[in-house]
This record gives sequence, C-alpha cells and structure tokens, in this order.
Amino acid sequence: MILKPEEKIFYRTEFSRLLGSKDLKVMAESHKLISDVGFSVFFKHGQTGNKLSAYDHDGNILFQMSILKSLSLQELAKSINYVNDIDGSSLKNTYDPFGMYNIVRAQYEAFCNFNNIYIQSKTESELKLKYYLWVLSGLNYRQRFRADSEWAIKKKANEAIEIQELNELISNNECYKELEEQSQKNIQDCINKKDWQIKIEGKKAYKIAWHEMMTNAGANKMLENQYSQLFLATHPSNVSVFQFSSMYIENMQEFNTKKALQLSKVFIAMMIRDYVIYFKLEETNFNNLPFIPQALINSYNEMFRNEKFKINNLNSSLN
Repeated sequence: MILKPEEKIFYRTEFSRLLGSKDLKVMAESHKLISDVGFSVFFKHGQTGNKLSAYDHDGNILFQMSILKSLSLQELAKSINYVNDIDGSSLKNTYDPFGMYNIVRAQYEAFCNFNNIYIQSKTESELKLKYYLWVLSGLNYRQRFRADSEWAIKKKANEAIEIQELNELISNNECYKELEEQSQKNIQDCINKKDWQIKIEGKKAYKIAWHEMMTNAGANKMLENQYSQLFLATHPSNVSVFQFSSMYIENMQEFNTKKALQLSKVFIAMMIRDYVIYFKLEETNFNNLPFIPQALINSYNEMFRNEKFKINNLNSSLN
C-alpha cells in the first residue's frame, strides 16, 4: 500500500498511540480494535456459506469463544464502584485483575490448542488424530457425570458409543499407524489419562505442556514463563494470596489490570493470525480491514513471535 504523506503521518501517530500507550483507556481502546478484527473475520467467514468439516467447525467455535472472552475482559477492565447494602461500606475506583487472569489464561490455552491442531499439523491425518484426542478427552470426562433423568442416561449411553468409535478412528488413523510403537503407547497413555496435548515429529509422538505449546507456536522469550504466572494467579496458591494482599496496599491493581489486557491482546492477535492463515482469509477478508487494526495484528505477531508471522506487509508502508 502506498500512502500519501499526510496519511503516513496520521497512521504513524495513531499506530504509535495505540501500540505503545501505558494509559488504561488507550489500552482498552486497542484491545477493542483487536477484538473487532476477531469478530469481523469470524462473521465474514461464516457468510461464505461453505460447509465445514467437524474439525473445522469446532476450530471455528473455539475461535469465537476466545474472542467473546475479550468482551468480558473489557467490562472487567472498568473500575469497580461498590456499596454494601448491609453496612454501607464501599469500594471506589478499584479493579479485580485476578478475575481477569482467569479469562486470559483461557485465551492462552485456546490459542495453543488451535495452533497445535490446525497450524502445527503437517497432514490431514495428523490434524484428525489430534482432533480425535481432543474430542475423546472431553467425552471421557463427561462419562464421570451423574445421569439421573431419562434424557441424561440416553445421552451418556450415546456418548459411550461415540467414545468407542473415536478409539477405532484413532487406531485406524494413518498418522497413528505410522508412529513407532512407543509413540503409539504414548497416545494410548494420553487417552487413559484423558489428555490430548501432543506433539508429533516424524514417527514420534509425545505429550507436551502448555508452555511448550506456546513455544511451538512461535512465541519468543517475551512470553517465557507466562503460563506459570497465569497458573499461579488463577489458582488458590500461596503466591496468589500474597500477591493479592500486597497489590492494593502498593496500589498496583491498575498496573495488573493493564497487564491482563496486554496479554489478552497478544494472545488474541496471534490466534487471529492463525485463524486467518488456516482458513485462507488473507485476500478475501483480512486485507480489506481498516489500516490500523491490520497493523496492530501484524505488529503483535512480529513482536511476540517473529517477522514471518505477519499476515501481510502492510506495516512497511509506514516506513
């Protein structure tokens, strides 16, 4: 894209304001812009009317769920004003970043899952194998639930049949059959433990942790140890207790709110990139979006992954 001198000045200024600001209102503004991109590419993709496979349908829904969480974060990023109707005590202009971290962690995991299944897979049979494990894990967990009503009993029985069918699909999957014996055992161990996060390299397959999935997705050292921090903040760990205890004393609640928004922007920007690439929406969808949102998505992918993860070369027009 060739910009006129006055356009270049305007876009540079606006881009710098939204990308680098430490002001909470501006950060919320840029977070909304990125969320808008997510909904825009999702809605336009749905308007094509193309019938999706079961695995593409579920990937599509996973993306939608993740973008919707951004809207919840935008509400939580607003200051809280609370009055207790019993004793009249109150909270004024405060924030709850620990409530936000639960959602941000869910976005982290959703991005990793989408990338591992839909981007990392080198063949359709590998994609299907990972997808079957993902579905099987959920159904196996659901078998634990009580079933008292006639509808629930029937549902549980039908899902038990589906579990059997998925096990057969895995055993007959070409990618699975090409794995070495120990790797097939690793897959069966994942099934027994209701796990599904696996990496496949050639004839080897093994379970991986969430932080390894993020690294495999191209994330650089700027996101190193971020999952551990989110894990500690979203569980009743002693770390979360002493962090919460000191946060309000040291007036760090707004800082942590901004951190949660920033992380969410990064994870969603990376997931948007992968969604656009997987469904081949560059020319028909993403490239037709307004300049600034495109530039922000490209920049976050370049900053927290590397340059090859940009969707297009639009940012070069700012030089």
